[in-house]
Amino acid sequence: VVVEAHLDPRRGPAATLIIRDGILHKADILAVAKNIETVRILENGSGQAIESAGPSTPVLIAGLTATPNAGDEFRTFTGKAEAKTYIDTLPPDAAQPGPVQPSAANGKPIFNIILKADVFGSQEALAASLEKLESASLGIRILKSEVGDIGESDVKLALATRLATIVGFKVKTDAAARELARSHNIRIVTGEVIYDLLQAVKDAINQSIPPEVRRTDLGRVKILRLFKKENGRQVVGGRVEEGIIRANAKIEV
Repeated sequence: VVVEAHLDPRRGPAATLIIRDGILHKADILAVAKNIETVRILENGSGQAIESAGPSTPVLIAGLTATPNAGDEFRTFTGKAEAKTYIDTLPPDAAQPGPVQPSAANGKPIFNIILKADVFGSQEALAASLEKLESASLGIRILKSEVGDIGESDVKLALATRLATIVGFKVKTDAAARELARSHNIRIVTGEVIYDLLQAVKDAINQSIPPEVRRTDLGRVKILRLFKKENGRQVVGGRVEEGIIRANAKIEV
């Protein structure tokens, strides 16, 4: 089973595994969730390269093509064809909802987020902190949350939803994604400190969702006489029938 996973800046996606039974060898073929991987780098808990490991042993593998999720189960096979046959027997994933448009929910605007982080622990902590930004006047919706660098697929998802901010914690943005985001005005907010990143997200919220403007009536005046009218301006006289009338306040006639 996958215990932890992260993006190694030098070796790519990596995962810590616990072997339940059997032997895991370097160069074995793995089926992790619905991905087929080859064990290119195999290390023990001390970071030393090993050739194999047995039951109840924690190991680290790196150089994967995709970052698995904590809790994913893995199996080893003699070849990729056998691994594919096994994957084909797995039940289909539950249907995923399509992109959610940034319309208001329950009368309040929604701020959509695509979250990318370096490790699952950071991802979960940051997602929980971002959800706490929701208030009575603003909704927070995390469209996607995963470990890994920011890529073109993330920017394309932001484009599909029309309004989404990509938030990255201790990750890089590849050149193609950066250029695509720049050309379509997709906001990418990144940082190395959670507190600073959350503040940057709050600033992005304030920029993209204007504050709600509410009208407060001070009083009501009945116009009794028009004294002067020229060049679109008027001088009128009247009587305050309710509340107050105040200099420099706006009026609606």
